[in-house]
Amino acid sequence: MRYTAPFVAVAAVICLLSDFAIAQGTLTKVTLVSSTVNPPSISNIYYLAAMDGAFRKHGLDVQLQQSSGSPSSLAAIVSGRAEFASIAVTTLANAAAEGVKAKMVVTGNFDFPGMMLSTSRIRSVKDLEGKRMGATAIGSMEYTIARSYMKKQGVDLSKIEWVATRQTSNTIQAMSVGQIEAAWVVMSSAVSALKMHPQLKILVDAETLARANPNPGGAVVITDRYAAQNGKTIEAMVAAVIEANRALYNERAFFDRIVDKWFPGIYSAEQKDMLYKAYRPSWGVNGGLPLAERIAKEGGAVVSEFP
Repeated sequence: MRYTAPFVAVAAVICLLSDFAIAQGTLTKVTLVSSTVNPPSISNIYYLAAMDGAFRKHGLDVQLQQSSGSPSSLAAIVSGRAEFASIAVTTLANAAAEGVKAKMVVTGNFDFPGMMLSTSRIRSVKDLEGKRMGATAIGSMEYTIARSYMKKQGVDLSKIEWVATRQTSNTIQAMSVGQIEAAWVVMSSAVSALKMHPQLKILVDAETLARANPNPGGAVVITDRYAAQNGKTIEAMVAAVIEANRALYNERAFFDRIVDKWFPGIYSAEQKDMLYKAYRPSWGVNGGLPLAERIAKEGGAVVSEFP
């Protein structure tokens, strides 16, 4: 990718200003609220990666704050208890429909990868007709993603009985003992489930699901009020997230280091391979990396931030 001379000059000035801010101790303190701070989640590794240095490089002292879910995170920025929120795009869309004045400024990861797992008795999604499937709740992400994919595959959804399990761990346990036959499970939990319950199998892999039905992941959101008064801080947040995403995309060793730092002893080398393969395309949105280019060619709406 080639950059014009003015762009290179501007980038150099930004780097110098960031270094000056760090040297002078003039970092801007902001709070980023998320439902996956404690415990952290691989699904939001983009801001964990930015905590490794990108935020400070761009003049930010970011404090992470735990919430009970995306709606609570959004409420925190609306009330002024935090400046930035990492939330599901669907939460922002629903809030906007209700009149909440907020906007997305950068995408943490475009996709929220997961896999459809099943018992060994199921050979294809068509076999799920007449069977029981699990999800944390009717209408939840697990429920809607699985149904959307199966509908596209010609499955008669009226022939599937759904069981609400309340928690992903309950879904996996129910599947392991044959109380349900299949479920969509978020990637970080799926890789652990396959290791703990070898009787389960991958019915539909993450890449197939992502291509058939992309599911937007975490997005960094601010209020319109904050946007009107803090343009430079917002630009710094956007730049830091893009830089962290690019580092994750381009450097496998960086991904491994961040995982080992925030999830010590949790994932084996094989599991990290699965996670990296599943999540890597989702870091290719901001900045014109391959996924954004592919989506644009296929008529999507993702726009590169840089030339």
